[in-house]
Formats: sequence, C-alpha cells, structure tokens
Amino acid sequence: MTGATVAACTAPLTTTTAAAAPSATRIVTNMYFGNTAVTEDGGYMLSQVHCPAGTVVTGGGFRIEGVGFLVENSTPFNAVDGGPAVGWSADGVEPPGNGRTTLTAVVMCAS
Repeated sequence: MTGATVAACTAPLTTTTAAAAPSATRIVTNMYFGNTAVTEDGGYMLSQVHCPAGTVVTGGGFRIEGVGFLVENSTPFNAVDGGPAVGWSADGVEPPGNGRTTLTAVVMCAS
C-alpha cells in the first residue's frame, strides 16, 4: 500500500467580497487548495490545507481525480483540541487496481 501526506497552502483561487452597507463589516472570502496527494495503484491518502493567520475557516471539501476513491473524512481540523478550526482535512482509500488517483483538500477562509 502506498500513501501520501501533504500540508501546505497555495495562493487563493478566488476572492469574493460581500456588499458593504454604510458602517457594515466587509467580509472577504478566499479559497485555498492543499498540495495534492497521489497514489498510483491503491493506498491511503491524506491532504490538508491551513487558512492563513488572521482568517477563519468557513467551509471546505476536496477534489478527486480518478475512479473508485472512498472518502473516509472531510472535515475542519484545529491546532489544539477544542480550539477553533485552522484548516481542512480530507482522507480516504483508493482500492488497488483503479490506477492513478489524486486527492486535494480545499478550504474557504474569511477575514
């Protein structure tokens, strides 16, 4: 069984800004992708991505390229038990015989 673990943050893919009324708070949301975990023919994969300092997790998920991947978890994670979420984690298993598969965690962060 092969496996890969990644934990990195890339530049934001998109930025959206909520319409700000006078004296309202401006909220900026960015989407970040983790590095891609790859398996060539079966194995456990884990991908994680952190929000930048000063931002908060508002959602997340994952992207899969390949067939037959079984997602076990897709969830926010925290740096300290019971603390606020700092990023997103996705993991699962690719059964042998399905060829090359990639898994990339995605997180939405707001400031």
